Formats: sequence, structure tokens, C-alpha cells
Amino acid sequence: LVARALPMLEVELVCQDGSSQKCFAVNEVTVERKNGQNLGFNLVFEHQAYNLQGDGVIIATPLGSWAYAMSACRQTGLPLHSDRQRIVGINLHPDYWDDFPHPCDIDASTEVAVTIRDNNKRPARVLFDSRGEASDLVSLTVRPSQQKVKLLFTPSDDLDLKMRSVIISSR
Repeated sequence: LVARALPMLEVELVCQDGSSQKCFAVNEVTVERKNGQNLGFNLVFEHQAYNLQGDGVIIATPLGSWAYAMSACRQTGLPLHSDRQRIVGINLHPDYWDDFPHPCDIDASTEVAVTIRDNNKRPARVLFDSRGEASDLVSLTVRPSQQKVKLLFTPSDDLDLKMRSVIISSR
């Protein structure tokens, strides 16, 4: 067997009460509205800032929640290479689609910052791998972690081809 180490996502959170915490995710980090109103948020990565409004945003690794990430896309995304991340807006308001490259594939080393606007009226929560949760979010920063997750493959398996075949066969 061949072991392959892939980076996890490290997330630094700042909550309304001023507390901060660090969390980790293997698959994805999802920032979403906590109540029935659209979430207003600023998204910054690769020296670009986007002022967005919608249900939220997903930052996914290649191991991430593809079924959910693709169903959240207006268009079908292509399979993601193992050295990339994907940012997907969830039900973004149509006025914002022209400004935001949706979905957006970025280098795995890229840092992504999310700041919630008007978090008293339109609160947000963040999910890690669709399990762990933090509420009353003000901002978060997602970056590749120094911690890795190890996967085992037979020598004839190629991780990128395997992910593509799984994704394509599930369509």
C-alpha cells in the first residue's frame, strides 16, 4: 500500500463575545445562515475581496462533501485536483453572481477569510465536516493545516483519477 498525506483545513474563529478558537476539518468548512434571513458576508482570498449575500459559503478540500458542494452550485463543477481547494457559494443572491467566480478553485495553500456583516440581525454558524458547529460567528480564517490526514492506496491507484471516477459515476 502507498500512504498519501493530504492537508487538513485549519480554521480560526472569532465569535461575538470576543472569544476565539481553532478547529480542523478534513472535508469542508461551511459557513451558513443561522436563521431564515440571507447571510451578508465578505470573502477574501488571492488578494480579491467579494461582498456576497446568500445562504453561505463552502470551502472544500478534494476529499470534501462533493454531493453537497455540487448540488449547491448553479453549474456543475469539475472534479478537483488533490492540490486545490474549492469555494462554493450557497444560493447566492443573483446580484452577486457576476462578481464572484462561482465555483472557484484555488491553490491548496491559499488562505480564505470570511467576515459576517450585521451578525446581530443575520447571525451565522460554521460547520466542520458537517459535524462540529460554532455559532455567533463574527469572522473566520481558513488555511491549510500543518496536520495531515493519511490515506492508503494500492500502487496502481491514483488519487486524482479515483476522485474523478467517483464523482463522474455519481452524476
